[in-house]
Amino acid sequence: MSLILTLVLAFPQAPAAPAYKWEPGLELTYRVETELHYGGKPMTRKGEISLFVLGKEPGKGALVGVTTRDASGRGPRFGLLWVTQAGKFRLHHLVRRAWWGACPLEVFPPLPGKGKGPWTGGKDLFGASLAVTGAEKEKDGKLLLSFRFVYPEGERKVYGRKGEGKAWFDPAEGYVTKVSYERGMDRFPRSVRARITLSQASRRSAGQTASFRSSLEDYLAAQAAFYGLGSWLPRDEKEVAAKVKEIEALFEGVAARHEGTPVAVEARSFLDQVKPTLSGRLEEAKRIRGLLGKKAPDVVLPDLEGKKHALSDLKGKVVVLDFWYRGCGWCTRAVPMVKEAFARLAGKPVVFLGMNVDRRLEDALFAEKALEPPYPSLHTDRKTAKQFGVRGYPTFVILDKEGRFAGFQVGWAPDLADILVKKVTPLLK
Repeated sequence: MSLILTLVLAFPQAPAAPAYKWEPGLELTYRVETELHYGGKPMTRKGEISLFVLGKEPGKGALVGVTTRDASGRGPRFGLLWVTQAGKFRLHHLVRRAWWGACPLEVFPPLPGKGKGPWTGGKDLFGASLAVTGAEKEKDGKLLLSFRFVYPEGERKVYGRKGEGKAWFDPAEGYVTKVSYERGMDRFPRSVRARITLSQASRRSAGQTASFRSSLEDYLAAQAAFYGLGSWLPRDEKEVAAKVKEIEALFEGVAARHEGTPVAVEARSFLDQVKPTLSGRLEEAKRIRGLLGKKAPDVVLPDLEGKKHALSDLKGKVVVLDFWYRGCGWCTRAVPMVKEAFARLAGKPVVFLGMNVDRRLEDALFAEKALEPPYPSLHTDRKTAKQFGVRGYPTFVILDKEGRFAGFQVGWAPDLADILVKKVTPLLK
């Protein structure tokens, strides 16, 4: 046995794979300097990114709280995600429910593993990710990672979104110390160049860590309630008033329970921003609900090839109308999820139709060719869209088999496919 051990030790051991050392209480603060190029003189902005390790769980990895700030005077943005030692992450369920959350991909790029790569990390709320295409060890022992941003297919094709950069990972410390990157769009004269530098690595106490985790989860739960209004339809004015009070109480409660923290400051700031529009937003939801059960306009519209279609010809089928236009980024982000809903409802008596409101037909044709939806789009205008209750984009209007308004979804959502399927399924009976 001793001879075998001696022989094993005599041979050089393979170096350990690089890994993030996510220990609870670790807080990393990065200084951010960006240059925004919009065709004129570059604009310079400064900001900050903070990563705070809040805990670890087997099978999930480390729970990391994210705080981003800029010099605009606006409040911070928060995020929450699970990250493995290899840098692969997934969003916390509260972030997905809130449709909102900071996720600076560039400060935790995926680390090289087996094979030649590229090595891809997790996806943010909008489907963007980071792919490490190369790794090189430098003289000081740091690992230089070359990466590119990977955007959803629709955004790449419609806007030409792209980006690449470099990150310096310190294997001894187990975190990134410096990042530089450039992102832009081929179709528009816009680009962003950024330099990110680690300014401080510190340790927080167990009490501070638990307190920040509690405040962050509390705040994101309030955000989830607010952004969930996109698919909420009140019955009457009393319900609207009750919902306004409920949302206000949620944010006021967060601020009171976590007084003296950045989360409390942001909860009050966010509430101040939305208070003037909250009642109006809910009244708008009430107006939309008032359309339910009423006959939809029997319009006759051309598709993008010029062939006319009448909605009345679709009687006997459930109809999902997707109101969109080329310059709407949320519309583009919604397409993959609408495709998923379309596939899940295949073979059922349901018809999907895009309702494009671009003034120029060539814009609609370009976007449809790039996005390749498995259903046609009709060409209409915003005046007609208003007759269907549409005030913002994208809006999904669902008609029952008799051509009556039966459901609405206002805006993009990370679980849009599930929302559409759930709204359509009861109407198929």
